[in-house]
Amino acid sequence: MLRSSTKPRLAGHDEWKRTTLEALAKAAATTRDDYKELAELTAKAIKGEVPTTFRKPGAHHYARWMAKAIYTIKMTMFKNEFELTPRELRSLQEMSVFIILIYARAWFEAPLAADAPFNDLTLFHDLHKYRDLNSKISDAMVKTFKRHFWYLGTDLVGLALFSNKVTIEEKTKMVEKLAIDKDLDKKRWTTAPQDPSSVTLSDLVTKESLFSFTELKLDASFPPISCAQLEGKRGVQPG
Repeated sequence: MLRSSTKPRLAGHDEWKRTTLEALAKAAATTRDDYKELAELTAKAIKGEVPTTFRKPGAHHYARWMAKAIYTIKMTMFKNEFELTPRELRSLQEMSVFIILIYARAWFEAPLAADAPFNDLTLFHDLHKYRDLNSKISDAMVKTFKRHFWYLGTDLVGLALFSNKVTIEEKTKMVEKLAIDKDLDKKRWTTAPQDPSSVTLSDLVTKESLFSFTELKLDASFPPISCAQLEGKRGVQPG
C-alpha cells in the first residue's frame, strides 16, 4: 500500500499560499485534464491534505511542462516509496515548493489579458523575494525573466486599467502619467532595476500606453475621467 508523506516544506509564506489558493480555486472550477489535476494537486499540497485518489501518470513530453510539475509534486508526496538519494530528494522538494508557491499561480493566471501587467510585475517581485527561500532558483528565474522584459513595456501596461487587481490609487497615477502633455519615449527594461520592489505599473506609463486602447478600438478619451468611474463606462468592462 502506498504511503503518502506530509506536504512539501511550506511553513510560513502565508500571503503566497493565500493568493495561490484563490487562483487555484478558480482554475479547478474552469479547467479540465492536466490543468485541473495540477490545480487540485497543488491546492491539496498547500493545505497539507492527502488526495484520496490519484490519476495514473500520463505522457511525459518536453513541450508539456505541466506533466513535469504533476510528476514532481506526486513524487514529493510519495517520497517514502522511492529510493532517492539525498540530492534527488532535495531537488524534488525544492522544485515542488517553487511550483506550489510561485509558478502555479502565475501559470493559471497567464491567460487573463487585463491582469497581465499586474501579474507580470508581481511575478518579478516574487522571484526576487524568493531569494530569501532559495537563492539558486531565484537567480536562475530572474535571469530568465530578464529575457522577457518587453512584456512590461509601455504599450501593454495600459491593459492594467481594466484589471480588478490594480487599486484605484495606482490606476489614478497611471492616468496622470497619460495626461502628461509631452510625448515620452517608450520605456522597456533592458536590465533589472536596482530596487525591483520599488517598481510600480505607473512607472512604465507614457503616451505610448494608449496603444492598448487604439488596438482594441476603445475610446481613448476616457482615461482622464476618474478611475472610480471606469467600471461604469459604456463599452468598458474590467478584467
